[in-house]
Amino acid sequence: MKPATSEPFSLARRNPPGLRQNLSRFAFAVVLPALMRLLCRLSPVCRIPGTNLVIITGFDSTQEVYSRHVDFEVPYEERVKILRWQGFVLALQDTPEYHDMYDNISRLWQPADTTRVQEIARRTAETILAETWEELDFIQDLVKPVLMAIVEQHYGVTVPDEQLQPFFDGNLAGSGFLFSGPWITKKQRETGAAAIDGVWPVLDAAMAAACANPDPTTVLGRYYSGGPDPAFSEAKLRSALMTMIGGYLPTCANASGRIMDVLLSRKDAMQFMQEAVHAKQDDSVLTGLMEALRVNYIIPFLWRRAAQDTYLGEGTTRRRTVRKGKILAVSLPTAMYDRRRIEHPKRFDPGRSPAVRMVYGHQFHHCIGASIANTVLVEMFKAVLTRQPAPARKAKNRKNRWVGAYPWNLWLALSKASAAP
Repeated sequence: MKPATSEPFSLARRNPPGLRQNLSRFAFAVVLPALMRLLCRLSPVCRIPGTNLVIITGFDSTQEVYSRHVDFEVPYEERVKILRWQGFVLALQDTPEYHDMYDNISRLWQPADTTRVQEIARRTAETILAETWEELDFIQDLVKPVLMAIVEQHYGVTVPDEQLQPFFDGNLAGSGFLFSGPWITKKQRETGAAAIDGVWPVLDAAMAAACANPDPTTVLGRYYSGGPDPAFSEAKLRSALMTMIGGYLPTCANASGRIMDVLLSRKDAMQFMQEAVHAKQDDSVLTGLMEALRVNYIIPFLWRRAAQDTYLGEGTTRRRTVRKGKILAVSLPTAMYDRRRIEHPKRFDPGRSPAVRMVYGHQFHHCIGASIANTVLVEMFKAVLTRQPAPARKAKNRKNRWVGAYPWNLWLALSKASAAP
């Protein structure tokens, strides 16, 4: 009798299509946003009776929570342990350890890297689209290869073919697990542990390979080419690498699908983006991408915990007491629809003030990898929008699909040649 072997981690296999998945998608895409926007109008800081939960939906209250990172801390300690992630920079605590790790990550990123990432993303996307004529699965055939090309060519993390699926899926599932809230079910615990098993071995192997034969054109190669640095140990490098890749892959994969969903469903958004691409105005392209993400944000809640008894809305008529230990569910997508601060929030309006788009967080709680995400997104969408994308005709082998919170298959019909809008 052969010993049992575990299958490689697969996010799609763990979230099979069917009624349950469809109901979950409807609940998170339609029902939850509607409820949160109603709550925002009635009670932007809502303490749920009989629970330890406070739901934050108002724009001002959301910014206040993010700006007061000492009072409202990140409650992900247990999830970080399950992911075996030491030196977790996303804890976002104003401590010497955090600033040390932040500085280490910053040292790995050089000014010329943005140009290098831009070139990799552009070259990979254009090569794929040059070989594609009529139809393309936007997520699996374009987004995933572009993101992985940067992991391999820029970061220096080579992923063998047999490990590609568990590595990519593991990063996405690990991110989803990490940001799912402070309460952990048995199934979530098992999923998080299984997901990370597909990630750490690849990173460790890449570090060993770079140590033996460093390529100074990659992030890992630069680290090892420079010789030992007592202030930046391999353990810190391992955590920094996980922070960069484990943040970049899920964010860009999720954001790409949601942006395309907005463009396909709104003619004004698609027209704006195609005109910006045709005019070669990268700044306008980025503005359109950020507005699309404001319209269709990547995550329903981010979580915080009150470190002490405090208040929200001090000096206003809506002051609310928040007791120590209370869990705050902060709804960024709802805050970016708050009519008190955002005029006509349901409209796609690239001309609105960037200050109302908290796509990458706010103040101290701002995404450390925003520059790389922006660069990659701009290049991917510039490439695909030259092909006049439209929803592909439905067929049995071309079904659009979501897996958990992630857009997984998104079929596009493409023109054969670039054309002006």
